[in-house]
Amino acid sequence: MTLEEERDAFIRAAGKGGFYAFAPGRGNLIGEHIDYSGGTVAPVTIGAGCFCAAIPADGLIARNLSGERHDGQQLLSPDVSLPVDALFSHGDTLLAPERVRGLLSANESWAGLLFGAVYVLLEERLLARAQLKGMRFLIRSDVPIGAGLSSSAALEVSGLAAASACLGITLSGKELARLAQRVEHALRGVPCGRMDQSAAALGKEREVLALDCSTWETRSLALPKGWSPLFVHTGIPRSLATSAYAERRAACERGLRKLNAAREKKGERSSAALCALSPEEFASLPDAGLSAEEERRCRHAIDEQSRVRRFIAELRRKKRPEVLGSLLFASHRSLRDLYEVSCPELDALVEIARGIGISGGVAGARLQGAGFGGCAVLLIESSRVEEVSQRVSEEYRRTGKRCSFHAGSSPGSVAFGTHPLGGEDDVARLK
Repeated sequence: MTLEEERDAFIRAAGKGGFYAFAPGRGNLIGEHIDYSGGTVAPVTIGAGCFCAAIPADGLIARNLSGERHDGQQLLSPDVSLPVDALFSHGDTLLAPERVRGLLSANESWAGLLFGAVYVLLEERLLARAQLKGMRFLIRSDVPIGAGLSSSAALEVSGLAAASACLGITLSGKELARLAQRVEHALRGVPCGRMDQSAAALGKEREVLALDCSTWETRSLALPKGWSPLFVHTGIPRSLATSAYAERRAACERGLRKLNAAREKKGERSSAALCALSPEEFASLPDAGLSAEEERRCRHAIDEQSRVRRFIAELRRKKRPEVLGSLLFASHRSLRDLYEVSCPELDALVEIARGIGISGGVAGARLQGAGFGGCAVLLIESSRVEEVSQRVSEEYRRTGKRCSFHAGSSPGSVAFGTHPLGGEDDVARLK
Protein backbone atom coordinates (compact mmCIF):
# COMPACT_ATOMS: atom_id res chain seq x y z
CA MET A 1 0.00 0.00 0.00
CA THR A 2 1.41 3.40 -0.98
CA LEU A 3 1.57 6.28 1.50
CA GLU A 4 -1.22 8.01 -0.41
CA GLU A 5 -3.38 4.88 -0.09
CA GLU A 6 -2.51 4.70 3.63
CA ARG A 7 -3.70 8.29 4.00
CA ASP A 8 -7.00 7.70 2.22
CA ALA A 9 -7.73 4.53 4.20
CA PHE A 10 -6.98 6.41 7.38
CA ILE A 11 -9.34 9.29 6.51
CA ARG A 12 -12.15 6.84 5.77
CA ALA A 13 -11.67 5.24 9.17
CA ALA A 14 -11.44 8.55 11.02
CA GLY A 15 -14.60 10.09 9.59
CA LYS A 16 -15.48 13.77 10.01
CA GLY A 17 -14.82 16.32 12.72
CA GLY A 18 -11.51 17.39 14.18
CA PHE A 19 -8.17 17.41 12.38
CA TYR A 20 -5.57 14.98 11.17
CA ALA A 21 -1.84 15.45 10.74
CA PHE A 22 0.96 13.52 9.08
CA ALA A 23 4.60 13.44 10.16
CA PRO A 24 7.27 11.37 8.37
CA GLY A 25 9.81 9.03 9.85
CA ARG A 26 13.43 10.04 9.42
CA GLY A 27 16.80 8.60 8.62
CA ASN A 28 20.10 10.35 9.26
CA LEU A 29 22.81 10.66 6.63
CA ILE A 30 25.52 11.86 9.00
CA GLY A 31 25.90 13.48 12.42
CA GLU A 32 25.19 10.64 14.84
CA HIS A 33 25.01 10.98 18.61
CA ILE A 34 25.88 14.68 18.46
CA ASP A 35 22.48 16.37 18.48
CA TYR A 36 22.55 16.36 22.28
CA SER A 37 26.07 17.82 22.25
CA GLY A 38 25.18 20.91 20.23
CA GLY A 39 26.23 19.40 16.91
CA THR A 40 24.92 19.73 13.37
CA VAL A 41 23.06 16.80 11.84
CA ALA A 42 21.85 15.92 8.35
CA PRO A 43 18.61 13.90 8.49
CA VAL A 44 16.25 13.09 5.62
CA THR A 45 12.60 12.10 5.68
CA ILE A 46 11.69 8.56 4.64
CA GLY A 47 8.78 7.27 2.59
CA ALA A 48 6.82 6.21 5.68
CA GLY A 49 5.17 8.12 8.48
CA CYS A 50 2.38 8.47 11.01
CA PHE A 51 -1.13 9.80 10.48
CA CYS A 52 -2.90 11.01 13.61
CA ALA A 53 -6.43 12.34 13.96
CA ALA A 54 -7.70 14.30 16.96
CA ILE A 55 -11.46 14.54 17.44
CA PRO A 56 -13.34 16.21 20.35
CA ALA A 57 -14.57 13.62 22.87
CA ASP A 58 -15.22 12.96 26.55
CA GLY A 59 -11.98 11.90 28.22
CA LEU A 60 -8.77 10.88 26.48
CA ILE A 61 -9.21 7.93 24.14
CA ALA A 62 -6.76 6.44 21.63
CA ARG A 63 -7.02 3.73 19.01
CA ASN A 64 -4.25 2.34 16.82
CA LEU A 65 -5.18 1.44 13.24
CA SER A 66 -1.67 0.28 12.37
CA GLY A 67 -2.05 -3.39 13.30
CA GLU A 68 -0.56 -6.16 11.23
CA ARG A 69 -2.58 -6.87 8.10
CA HIS A 70 -3.64 -10.45 7.45
CA ASP A 71 -5.55 -11.52 4.33
CA GLY A 72 -6.37 -7.91 3.59
CA GLN A 73 -7.98 -7.36 6.99
CA GLN A 74 -6.93 -4.64 9.41
CA LEU A 75 -6.42 -5.84 12.96
CA LEU A 76 -7.53 -2.99 15.25
CA SER A 77 -6.29 -2.33 18.74
CA PRO A 78 -8.86 -1.88 21.49
CA ASP A 79 -9.44 1.66 22.69
CA VAL A 80 -7.05 2.92 25.36
CA SER A 81 -8.63 5.52 27.61
CA LEU A 82 -7.62 7.87 30.41
CA PRO A 83 -9.83 10.34 32.32
CA VAL A 84 -8.70 13.94 31.89
CA ASP A 85 -8.79 14.32 35.69
CA ALA A 86 -6.04 11.69 35.96
CA LEU A 87 -3.53 14.31 34.77
CA PHE A 88 -4.31 16.57 37.75
CA SER A 89 -3.58 16.16 41.44
CA HIS A 90 -6.45 18.43 42.49
CA GLY A 91 -8.37 21.24 40.81
CA ASP A 92 -6.26 22.76 38.06
CA THR A 93 -2.92 21.56 39.48
CA LEU A 94 -1.08 19.28 37.06
CA LEU A 95 0.64 16.17 38.32
CA ALA A 96 4.44 16.34 38.35
CA PRO A 97 6.06 14.83 35.22
CA GLU A 98 7.51 11.86 37.14
CA ARG A 99 4.07 10.91 38.41
CA VAL A 100 2.55 11.27 34.94
CA ARG A 101 5.38 9.11 33.55
CA GLY A 102 4.28 6.23 35.76
CA LEU A 103 0.64 6.82 34.89
CA LEU A 104 1.23 6.83 31.14
CA SER A 105 3.59 3.83 31.20
CA ALA A 106 0.64 1.76 32.41
CA ASN A 107 -0.98 2.38 29.00
CA GLU A 108 0.18 1.13 25.62
CA SER A 109 3.40 3.04 24.85
CA TRP A 110 1.95 4.64 21.71
CA ALA A 111 -1.15 5.80 23.60
CA GLY A 112 1.03 7.17 26.41
CA LEU A 113 2.82 9.39 23.89
CA LEU A 114 -0.50 10.83 22.68
CA PHE A 115 -1.78 11.48 26.19
CA GLY A 116 1.65 12.90 26.96
CA ALA A 117 1.21 15.39 24.12
CA VAL A 118 -1.92 16.70 25.83
CA TYR A 119 -0.05 16.90 29.14
CA VAL A 120 2.73 18.97 27.56
CA LEU A 121 0.21 21.44 26.09
CA LEU A 122 -1.21 21.86 29.60
CA GLU A 123 2.26 22.08 31.17
CA GLU A 124 3.29 24.81 28.72
CA ARG A 125 0.09 26.75 29.54
CA LEU A 126 -0.99 26.61 25.91
CA LEU A 127 -4.14 24.91 27.13
CA ALA A 128 -6.20 25.51 30.27
CA ARG A 129 -7.95 22.76 32.22
CA ALA A 130 -11.32 24.38 31.55
CA GLN A 131 -10.71 24.15 27.77
CA LEU A 132 -10.09 20.41 27.83
CA LYS A 133 -13.15 18.19 27.87
CA GLY A 134 -11.38 15.35 26.11
CA MET A 135 -10.04 14.10 22.80
CA ARG A 136 -10.19 10.95 20.72
CA PHE A 137 -7.00 10.03 18.88
CA LEU A 138 -6.66 7.62 15.98
CA ILE A 139 -3.27 6.75 14.54
CA ARG A 140 -2.00 4.80 11.58
CA SER A 141 1.75 4.41 11.14
CA ASP A 142 3.95 2.41 8.81
CA VAL A 143 7.28 3.50 10.32
CA PRO A 144 8.94 0.26 11.48
CA ILE A 145 9.34 0.13 15.25
CA GLY A 146 12.85 -0.42 16.61
CA ALA A 147 14.53 0.33 13.27
CA GLY A 148 16.05 3.66 14.30
CA LEU A 149 13.76 5.55 11.90
CA SER A 150 12.03 7.63 14.58
CA SER A 151 8.61 6.04 14.78
CA SER A 152 8.10 7.72 18.18
CA ALA A 153 8.99 11.19 16.89
CA ALA A 154 6.58 10.82 13.96
CA LEU A 155 3.83 9.86 16.40
CA GLU A 156 4.64 12.67 18.84
CA VAL A 157 4.77 15.38 16.18
CA SER A 158 1.64 14.25 14.33
CA GLY A 159 -0.21 13.85 17.65
CA LEU A 160 0.78 17.31 18.86
CA ALA A 161 -0.07 18.87 15.50
CA ALA A 162 -3.52 17.25 15.32
CA ALA A 163 -4.34 17.97 18.97
CA SER A 164 -3.25 21.61 18.82
CA ALA A 165 -5.24 22.18 15.61
CA CYS A 166 -8.31 20.59 17.18
CA LEU A 167 -7.93 22.91 20.18
CA GLY A 168 -7.31 26.03 18.08
CA ILE A 169 -3.65 26.33 19.14
CA THR A 170 -1.22 27.57 16.48
CA LEU A 171 2.29 26.11 16.65
CA SER A 172 5.25 26.51 14.29
CA GLY A 173 7.28 23.51 13.14
CA LYS A 174 10.05 24.39 15.59
CA GLU A 175 7.57 24.72 18.45
CA LEU A 176 6.10 21.33 17.60
CA ALA A 177 9.58 19.82 17.58
CA ARG A 178 10.43 21.37 20.95
CA LEU A 179 7.21 20.16 22.56
CA ALA A 180 7.65 16.67 21.12
CA GLN A 181 11.17 16.60 22.58
CA ARG A 182 9.64 17.59 25.92
CA VAL A 183 7.38 14.51 25.74
CA GLU A 184 10.51 12.35 25.40
CA HIS A 185 12.39 14.05 28.22
CA ALA A 186 9.63 14.43 30.79
CA LEU A 187 7.32 11.53 30.07
CA ARG A 188 9.58 8.81 28.66
CA GLY A 189 12.76 9.63 30.52
CA VAL A 190 14.81 9.58 27.29
CA PRO A 191 17.33 12.49 27.17
CA CYS A 192 17.19 12.75 23.36
CA GLY A 193 18.53 15.61 21.30
CA ARG A 194 16.63 17.75 18.81
CA MET A 195 17.11 15.83 15.60
CA ASP A 196 14.27 13.30 15.45
CA GLN A 197 11.38 15.63 16.23
CA SER A 198 12.87 18.44 14.10
CA ALA A 199 13.20 16.16 11.08
CA ALA A 200 9.57 15.05 11.48
CA ALA A 201 8.27 18.62 11.75
CA LEU A 202 10.65 20.49 9.43
CA GLY A 203 11.99 17.96 6.92
CA LYS A 204 11.11 18.09 3.23
CA GLU A 205 10.92 15.23 0.80
CA ARG A 206 14.09 14.45 -1.14
CA GLU A 207 16.11 17.07 0.73
CA VAL A 208 18.72 16.94 3.45
CA LEU A 209 17.82 19.00 6.53
CA ALA A 210 21.04 20.55 7.84
CA LEU A 211 20.06 21.24 11.45
CA ASP A 212 22.27 23.10 13.91
CA CYS A 213 21.15 21.61 17.21
CA SER A 214 22.69 24.40 19.27
CA THR A 215 20.65 27.16 17.59
CA TRP A 216 17.83 25.21 15.86
CA GLU A 217 18.80 26.90 12.58
CA THR A 218 18.01 24.84 9.50
CA ARG A 219 18.94 24.74 5.84
CA SER A 220 17.62 22.41 3.14
CA LEU A 221 20.17 20.95 0.74
CA ALA A 222 19.77 18.78 -2.34
CA LEU A 223 21.41 15.39 -2.69
CA PRO A 224 23.64 14.73 -5.70
CA LYS A 225 21.50 14.17 -8.78
CA GLY A 226 20.91 10.47 -9.33
CA TRP A 227 21.84 9.46 -5.78
CA SER A 228 19.61 8.68 -2.80
CA PRO A 229 19.71 7.11 0.66
CA LEU A 230 18.65 3.53 1.23
CA PHE A 231 18.02 2.37 4.80
CA VAL A 232 18.72 -1.28 5.46
CA HIS A 233 17.28 -2.84 8.62
CA THR A 234 19.46 -5.45 10.25
CA GLY A 235 16.44 -7.26 11.66
CA ILE A 236 17.81 -6.48 15.13
CA PRO A 237 15.53 -4.03 16.98
CA ARG A 238 17.07 -1.33 19.13
CA SER A 239 15.76 0.61 22.11
CA LEU A 240 16.98 3.95 23.42
CA ALA A 241 16.11 2.85 26.94
CA THR A 242 18.32 -0.27 26.76
CA SER A 243 21.10 0.73 24.37
CA ALA A 244 23.25 2.74 26.81
CA TYR A 245 22.13 6.01 25.23
CA ALA A 246 21.94 7.88 28.55
CA GLU A 247 25.36 6.64 29.64
CA ARG A 248 27.02 7.98 26.51
CA ARG A 249 25.32 11.33 26.81
CA ALA A 250 26.43 11.56 30.44
CA ALA A 251 30.05 10.77 29.44
CA CYS A 252 29.98 13.62 26.91
CA GLU A 253 28.58 16.02 29.52
CA ARG A 254 31.23 15.02 32.06
CA GLY A 255 33.90 15.38 29.41
CA LEU A 256 32.74 18.88 28.47
CA ARG A 257 32.87 20.01 32.09
CA LYS A 258 36.45 18.74 32.42
CA LEU A 259 37.51 20.26 29.09
CA ASN A 260 36.03 23.61 30.08
CA ALA A 261 37.83 23.53 33.41
CA ALA A 262 41.10 22.93 31.55
CA ARG A 263 40.36 25.79 29.13
CA GLU A 264 39.61 28.18 31.97
CA LYS A 265 42.93 27.30 33.63
CA LYS A 266 44.63 28.35 30.40
CA GLY A 267 42.70 31.61 30.41
CA GLU A 268 40.42 30.51 27.58
CA ARG A 269 36.66 30.80 27.38
CA SER A 270 34.59 27.76 28.23
CA SER A 271 32.59 26.17 25.42
CA ALA A 272 28.79 26.14 25.51
CA ALA A 273 28.68 22.78 23.71
CA LEU A 274 31.04 19.89 23.11
CA CYS A 275 30.65 20.13 19.34
CA ALA A 276 31.67 23.82 19.42
CA LEU A 277 35.24 22.59 20.05
CA SER A 278 37.41 21.90 17.01
CA PRO A 279 39.57 18.76 16.76
CA GLU A 280 42.60 21.04 17.20
CA GLU A 281 41.21 22.59 20.39
CA PHE A 282 40.43 19.14 21.76
CA ALA A 283 43.97 17.95 21.00
CA SER A 284 45.37 21.00 22.83
CA LEU A 285 43.86 19.80 26.13
CA PRO A 286 45.63 16.50 26.85
CA ASP A 287 45.70 17.19 30.61
CA ALA A 288 41.96 17.75 31.05
CA GLY A 289 41.68 14.62 33.18
CA LEU A 290 39.27 12.74 30.92
CA SER A 291 38.80 9.05 31.61
CA ALA A 292 39.52 6.71 28.71
CA GLU A 293 35.79 6.34 28.14
CA GLU A 294 35.16 10.10 28.19
CA GLU A 295 38.07 10.68 25.81
CA ARG A 296 36.62 8.23 23.26
CA ARG A 297 33.09 9.65 23.49
CA CYS A 298 34.23 13.26 23.21
CA ARG A 299 36.62 12.50 20.37
CA HIS A 300 33.80 10.90 18.38
CA ALA A 301 31.47 13.87 18.92
CA ILE A 302 34.06 16.49 17.96
CA ASP A 303 35.35 14.56 14.93
CA GLU A 304 31.79 13.76 13.81
CA GLN A 305 30.93 17.46 13.84
CA SER A 306 33.95 18.08 11.60
CA ARG A 307 32.75 15.35 9.21
CA VAL A 308 29.27 16.88 9.09
CA ARG A 309 30.71 20.27 8.16
CA ARG A 310 32.69 18.71 5.31
CA PHE A 311 29.61 16.73 4.20
CA ILE A 312 27.45 19.88 4.08
CA ALA A 313 30.18 21.84 2.30
CA GLU A 314 30.36 19.10 -0.33
CA LEU A 315 26.56 19.14 -0.79
CA ARG A 316 26.68 22.91 -1.32
CA ARG A 317 29.45 22.75 -3.92
CA LYS A 318 30.62 19.79 -5.96
CA LYS A 319 28.29 17.07 -4.61
CA ARG A 320 30.80 14.29 -5.35
CA PRO A 321 29.27 10.96 -4.23
CA GLU A 322 32.68 9.42 -3.56
CA VAL A 323 33.57 12.23 -1.13
CA LEU A 324 30.22 12.00 0.65
CA GLY A 325 30.55 8.22 0.83
CA SER A 326 34.04 8.34 2.34
CA LEU A 327 32.67 10.53 5.15
CA LEU A 328 29.93 7.97 5.82
CA PHE A 329 32.49 5.16 6.13
CA ALA A 330 34.62 7.31 8.47
CA SER A 331 31.56 8.07 10.59
CA HIS A 332 30.86 4.37 10.96
CA ARG A 333 34.41 3.61 12.10
CA SER A 334 34.11 6.29 14.76
CA LEU A 335 30.71 5.05 15.95
CA ARG A 336 32.05 1.50 16.08
CA ASP A 337 35.43 2.14 17.73
CA LEU A 338 35.02 5.35 19.75
CA TYR A 339 31.34 5.59 20.60
CA GLU A 340 30.92 1.80 20.64
CA VAL A 341 27.31 1.65 19.48
CA SER A 342 27.65 -0.76 16.58
CA CYS A 343 26.96 -4.50 16.50
CA PRO A 344 28.10 -7.37 14.22
CA GLU A 345 25.04 -7.05 12.00
CA LEU A 346 25.56 -3.33 11.35
CA ASP A 347 29.26 -3.91 10.73
CA ALA A 348 28.38 -6.65 8.26
CA LEU A 349 26.05 -4.38 6.27
CA VAL A 350 28.67 -1.63 6.07
CA GLU A 351 31.33 -4.09 4.89
CA ILE A 352 28.95 -5.47 2.26
CA ALA A 353 28.37 -1.91 1.03
CA ARG A 354 32.12 -1.29 0.97
CA GLY A 355 32.61 -4.46 -1.08
CA ILE A 356 30.00 -3.40 -3.64
CA GLY A 357 31.71 -0.01 -3.96
CA ILE A 358 30.91 2.97 -6.09
CA SER A 359 31.31 0.97 -9.32
CA GLY A 360 28.46 -1.21 -8.08
CA GLY A 361 26.29 1.76 -7.15
CA VAL A 362 27.18 2.31 -3.46
CA ALA A 363 29.22 5.37 -2.50
CA GLY A 364 29.26 4.83 1.27
CA ALA A 365 27.48 3.45 4.31
CA ARG A 366 27.33 3.66 8.08
CA LEU A 367 25.12 2.77 10.99
CA GLN A 368 22.47 5.39 11.70
CA GLY A 369 20.21 5.97 14.66
CA ALA A 370 21.07 5.02 18.23
CA GLY A 371 22.94 1.90 17.12
CA PHE A 372 22.98 -1.57 18.72
CA GLY A 373 20.76 -2.76 15.88
CA GLY A 374 18.29 -0.92 13.72
CA CYS A 375 19.35 0.41 10.31
CA ALA A 376 22.41 1.22 8.29
CA VAL A 377 22.18 3.96 5.67
CA LEU A 378 23.69 3.47 2.20
CA LEU A 379 24.20 6.26 -0.33
CA ILE A 380 23.33 4.59 -3.63
CA GLU A 381 22.66 5.32 -7.28
CA SER A 382 18.91 5.84 -7.53
CA SER A 383 18.66 3.84 -10.76
CA ARG A 384 20.23 0.77 -9.12
CA VAL A 385 18.03 0.35 -6.06
CA GLU A 386 16.80 -3.12 -7.01
CA GLU A 387 20.26 -4.32 -8.03
CA VAL A 388 21.89 -3.05 -4.84
CA SER A 389 19.07 -4.32 -2.63
CA GLN A 390 19.28 -7.80 -4.11
CA ARG A 391 23.04 -8.01 -3.69
CA VAL A 392 22.96 -6.70 -0.11
CA SER A 393 20.15 -9.10 0.76
CA GLU A 394 21.96 -12.10 -0.68
CA GLU A 395 25.26 -11.33 1.04
CA TYR A 396 23.64 -10.46 4.37
CA ARG A 397 21.72 -13.75 4.32
CA ARG A 398 25.07 -15.53 4.69
CA THR A 399 25.19 -14.19 8.25
CA GLY A 400 22.09 -16.26 8.97
CA LYS A 401 19.83 -13.23 9.12
CA ARG A 402 17.54 -11.34 6.78
CA CYS A 403 17.42 -7.59 6.19
CA SER A 404 14.68 -5.28 4.93
CA PHE A 405 14.82 -2.01 3.00
CA HIS A 406 13.29 1.43 3.46
CA ALA A 407 13.65 4.23 0.93
CA GLY A 408 13.93 7.95 1.48
CA SER A 409 10.89 10.06 0.61
CA SER A 410 10.20 10.78 -3.05
CA PRO A 411 9.11 14.05 -4.71
CA GLY A 412 5.40 14.68 -4.37
CA SER A 413 4.90 12.17 -1.57
CA VAL A 414 2.75 12.94 1.47
CA ALA A 415 4.52 15.63 3.52
CA PHE A 416 4.16 17.00 7.03
CA GLY A 417 0.95 18.96 7.46
CA THR A 418 -2.32 19.35 9.34
CA HIS A 419 -5.76 19.23 7.70
CA PRO A 420 -9.42 19.28 8.79
CA LEU A 421 -11.08 15.86 8.64
CA GLY A 422 -13.79 15.66 6.02
CA GLY A 423 -12.54 18.73 4.17
CA GLU A 424 -13.42 19.33 0.51
CA ASP A 425 -10.09 17.98 -0.72
CA ASP A 426 -10.61 14.74 1.17
CA VAL A 427 -14.17 14.32 -0.06
CA ALA A 428 -13.11 14.88 -3.69
CA ARG A 429 -10.15 12.51 -3.45
CA LEU A 430 -12.10 9.69 -1.76
CA LYS A 431 -15.04 9.70 -4.19
